[in-house]
Amino acid sequence: MSGRRAFDGALWRRSSLVLAGLILAALALETSATFRLRAFGVEPNLLLALTYYFARYQGSTPGAVLGFLIGLLEDLSAPQDLGVHALAKCLVGFFTGKLWTGQRLFKDNLRAQSVTLLAAGLLHDLVVFTLVSRGRPGELLALFFRVGLPTAIYTALLCPLLVSAWGWLRANGPRFHERLFRLG
Repeated sequence: MSGRRAFDGALWRRSSLVLAGLILAALALETSATFRLRAFGVEPNLLLALTYYFARYQGSTPGAVLGFLIGLLEDLSAPQDLGVHALAKCLVGFFTGKLWTGQRLFKDNLRAQSVTLLAAGLLHDLVVFTLVSRGRPGELLALFFRVGLPTAIYTALLCPLLVSAWGWLRANGPRFHERLFRLG
């Protein structure tokens, strides 16, 4: 035996459907005019966070591929700069996967997640704004400090809490629901 688990087609299909649903939900939330997670005029980059968390758990190559696909979907909504988000999210997925490969100690630490998610957001925005500004330093700095830095900070603060809440609900949800809605 080589230590590898047998391929479970049903689990793979179910996981793929969950991932596709998460991508579509994040894309819908980011592009929707009715539902926004806006605070002080800043919105989190949910697609970046999804790329980050996928790469953390799956590794650099799957993270880069998913980042490219998510970025391409995002680019299709604004085709004037086609490929910019695909490149940026591909890089984030790759470097996040490389950073977290083999890490066991800090994987569940919220501070470590926030700091690395902040770095991923800054990398993403630096790539996007460098390409969008066509290398003009004044425009690049204005975009980075007015949009990129606040977005990266908000994403780094909000998304680890959302992921922790999701994990808690998955683990404790049935018991919590039973206690909350106990009949009789």
